[in-house]
Parts: sequence; structure tokens; C-alpha cells
Amino acid sequence: MIFGIGFGRTGTRSLALALRGFGYRVAHWAELYRNLRMDLTLNPEVFVAYDALIDCTMPLMYRELWAPEHKFILTIRNVNDWYQSVIRHRRSCSTTALKRKLRKEIFGVEDLHEPSLKYAFLRHEINVKNFFRDKDNLLILDVDSKDKWGLLCPFLGKERPDITYPHKNKTKKEKK
Repeated sequence: MIFGIGFGRTGTRSLALALRGFGYRVAHWAELYRNLRMDLTLNPEVFVAYDALIDCTMPLMYRELWAPEHKFILTIRNVNDWYQSVIRHRRSCSTTALKRKLRKEIFGVEDLHEPSLKYAFLRHEINVKNFFRDKDNLLILDVDSKDKWGLLCPFLGKERPDITYPHKNKTKKEKK
């Protein structure tokens, strides 16, 4: 099982597409959100129906999901770029009680309070690195890395595909 444990807006959709290209059955945000309960646990069926779970509650669950046979991928990016992406994304999203509860659990706040969100983002990266410091089943995949395939393929034991690594949700700056 593969778990994408980076926060949303860190290249998780691109990672999902890359994994699907290898034939993995991937649940990203929408699939996981549909299976999310009010207590922020997932319907157990998702652990059977999919090979990879990315985004949504995964940043909250990596400790309890850890097993030596599982692979974990922490997607990261510059904290300021991440925050700006969160702001742009949130303007286009509806909100529900469940989404507010999830944001509160992940970020410590329901709103877009910049210092709180940035602190939660950086704290998560540090906590993950500390948790996995003596384990060999974590890949840190920076959205700005020039050779994501060169990091991902050896980690998964896969041959490098002859295509460009997927890049979804580009900003106008990135599309140029």
C-alpha cells in the first residue's frame, strides 16, 4: 500500500496521476472525501479497493498506518507558494461541516490564518521526517524537483517511463 501524506496543494494530484500511470488503483481527495466519516476515519473498504491513498486525511494518519511493507510519500513545496495555492484553491471551493472539521484537525484552524497554516505545514514536514528518521519507507518528493521520476521510480521499484512527469493544477506563473 502507498500513502501520500503531503498536504493538499503539494503536487498530490500529479502524484496520483503518476501512480495511476504505473497501474496503481489510486484514491485522491474526492474518492477519500466520499468515504470520510464525521469522526475523520475512513470507510475501511477504501483500504481494499485501492493500492494508494493520497491527500485528504492521509497527513493525519501516517503514524497509525505505518507498517514496514507500506510506502509513504511526503510531497512538499515552498511554504509561501503552498500558502498562495491554498488561498487560490479555497476561493473556488464550497465548505461543509466535515471540511471545516478536517481543516481544524490538520491545520489547527478553520480559516485561512496565514501564520497558523504555515506553521502547521512546516510542523507536519518536521514531524514526518522525525517519525521516519530510522525507517526506509519514506520518499520526500519536492514539487520543484527537476527529476521526480528519478526519485519516484527507484522508490517504487519501477522502470522510468518515457513520458514527462504529470503536472496538474499549474498556476499561471508555472504555465509560462
